[in-house]
Amino acid sequence: MSKKYNSLIVVPMKNPNNSKSRLSDTLAPEARRRLAILLFRNTIDVLINSLKLSEKNFDIAVITNSDQISEIAKKKDILVIKDDTDPVLSRSITIASNWAKFNSYESMCVIPADLADPKIKDIISFISYPLPERGLVITPSIDLGTNALHVSPVNLIKFQYGKKSSLKHINSAKNVGVTPIMLPFDSLRFDVDTSSDLKELLAINPDLAERVKI
Repeated sequence: MSKKYNSLIVVPMKNPNNSKSRLSDTLAPEARRRLAILLFRNTIDVLINSLKLSEKNFDIAVITNSDQISEIAKKKDILVIKDDTDPVLSRSITIASNWAKFNSYESMCVIPADLADPKIKDIISFISYPLPERGLVITPSIDLGTNALHVSPVNLIKFQYGKKSSLKHINSAKNVGVTPIMLPFDSLRFDVDTSSDLKELLAINPDLAERVKI
C-alpha cells in the first residue's frame, strides 16, 4: 500500500511476545500473546471497515518492531513503519510523526491496538470531526490516558504517553495556542491493560476466552 491520502492513522503495536505484561498475574505468556494479536487484528479490521463506510481519506499504518505484526499488516494492505528501537510508546509515536512529516501527511491520528470493543460509529465520528489546520482532538481513556488522538500538523505537540497522558497532551496543545477538543466516545475509552479490563472484555465477548485459551 503506497501513500494515497494526506491524513494518516497510526496504530502502535509492540512485539506480541512482550505485550500485556500487566496481565502476567492472570494470563500465561502464550495467552497474552494470542490476546494481543486478536485485539490488534480486530482494531485494524474496524478501522478498515470504518474508512470504507465513511469514505474518509486516510491511510493506515502500523508502527512496530515485530516481523509477525508487519506481515499481518502487509496482508491487510496497511503501511508499516519500522521501529527498530525497544518500543516506548511516546518515542514510537514521535518516530511515526517524523515519518508522517517526511511523507507529507497533513494530519496524524493515533489509535491504540488494544481497544476492547471499538465501534465503527465511534471511529467514524472521531476521524470525521473537523480538524482545523492547527488542531488537536482527543479521547481520553477511563484512567485519563490517551486512547485516540488526532493532530494537525503531525508534529503539533510533544507526545507524552503514560499516566494521565491525556492531560499532558491537552496542556501541550494549549501551550502552542491550540484549543483541544475532547470527544469521550465510550468504545474508544476502553482498552485492555488490567485484570479488571480483561474481565469486562470477557463479559462483552465470552467467546474470546476459548480463542485465547484462557
